[in-house]
Amino acid sequence: MEDTDHELYAFRTMKGQLKGPTGITEVTRMAQVDKICPDIAFITNPTFLHVKTALLCAKKGIHLFIEKPLSHSMNGVDELISITRKKRLVAYVGFNLRFHPVLKEMRKALRGKTVVYSHTTVTSYLPNWRKGQDYRKSYSADARKGGGIMLDLFHELDYNQWLFGDIRNIGGRYGKVSGLEIDAEDHADLLLEFKGSTIGTIHMNWYSHHEQRKVVAYCPGRTYHADLVGNTLSTYLDGRLEGEVQLPIQKDYTYRAQLKSFLGLVRRKDTRSNNLVGSRQLLEALMRFKSVGGKMKVKR
Repeated sequence: MEDTDHELYAFRTMKGQLKGPTGITEVTRMAQVDKICPDIAFITNPTFLHVKTALLCAKKGIHLFIEKPLSHSMNGVDELISITRKKRLVAYVGFNLRFHPVLKEMRKALRGKTVVYSHTTVTSYLPNWRKGQDYRKSYSADARKGGGIMLDLFHELDYNQWLFGDIRNIGGRYGKVSGLEIDAEDHADLLLEFKGSTIGTIHMNWYSHHEQRKVVAYCPGRTYHADLVGNTLSTYLDGRLEGEVQLPIQKDYTYRAQLKSFLGLVRRKDTRSNNLVGSRQLLEALMRFKSVGGKMKVKR
């Protein structure tokens, strides 16, 4: 399969729901999919439908690219992993921020070093997320459809695990404190326990008018500060700025880099890079945290 030799189809439950790009054929029935016999399915529907759709495709022997997060619950996840293994399918959950040059440079800088503490901050304003769409009608606003900030910003949990090691436990608090018209949490303050001695925190909210995405890693002797909005990695020594690397990128760079990597896996039929198991473990840790409490109720 070459990058220039492909046909694109969009499977939608409602015909004409959205105007598709030129060159993409719209189909609305599974019988049409069976006739097409696609090599790859990109699962990009609402979170609560990910596993159900992925199972349908996996049973047909179709390689999978699943938009993060893997799901909003553990239902069907183990079955999906089992089928992809049995059929030797490439199955990948998309975490494009692993391809961000700043995070890649930070990971390189931390190699061989001990991280004693990490702190991540991610803030934005939900109504500005999807231009032309009422945020109140998006799946992000509905916890029953896999909405809520912790699942929508699952990136932060993933790249923390990628940078600092397996997350073995999640604690903290979450809830809704803003005036946003959503039926889901709008903020979370998470405490992470990593395998080993590292601990970390993540603050995330959807009600800030100041967009931030930052990760700070504290090591004996040095502190590293990654800014994914400003595209810089700064190093501090003895309380002073030791150096700063500027790594500007185009807005869609991480998506293109991720897609190129995934298509390479499919061409090589490389199932070793499947990340379903890691995504399952991280999702299970988050579901366990949500099930034992942590939700904060604010009286107004």
